Order: sequence, then C-alpha cells, then structure tokens
Amino acid sequence: EEINLLVTPWMFGIAFAMLTQGQNRGQYYMLECLSEQDIRATLILVGLKILWNYALVAIEFLILHRIGLLATVLQMLSLLLSTRSLSTAISLCFVGIVFTSCWLVKH
Repeated sequence: EEINLLVTPWMFGIAFAMLTQGQNRGQYYMLECLSEQDIRATLILVGLKILWNYALVAIEFLILHRIGLLATVLQMLSLLLSTRSLSTAISLCFVGIVFTSCWLVKH
C-alpha cells in the first residue's frame, strides 16, 4: 500500500506532463478541452497530492516507531517487494497503460 501511495502520483504527474507538453497532444481526446491554466492547476494538485501522501506515510511510520512496530513493518515491506516484485510492478504500470491506451488516442 505504501509503495503505491508514494509512486502512483509521480507516475500520473509525469505521464500527464509528458502528454500535455509533448508533440502528440492533439492525438488525445482528453486533452482537447484543457487549457494551459487547467494543466497547470492539475500539476499543482498532483504536487500537493504527492506531499500529502508522503506526509501520511511519514506520520504512519512515526506512529509505528513509537509503538515499536516500525522494524517489523519495514521487514514485511522488504519481504513483499522481494517476493512479489512482478505483481507490484504490474500494479504500478497500470497508470502508464491507461495513459497510453488506444482508448484515449484519436483514430
């Protein structure tokens, strides 16, 4: 959960910035109605979401540290990443798949 919470806003922000600033912007239906002001506001909100997510994880880790469970949780996260790295990578790639899908591209 923490991995997705920290990584997916970055993925969305980077993909959104690349699509809106790239030369293929006209090829996407979803970008037809967005002005530069809308794009800027979206990227600012993505930045705020990133800060909020990092703050939540920091608070969670602080609480876990105070009650003595942080080492256990970090060990579990490490084990999860080492044993389920493929499924974790697949879930993180979902954002990229959505943004590059043919459903969004004009034909």
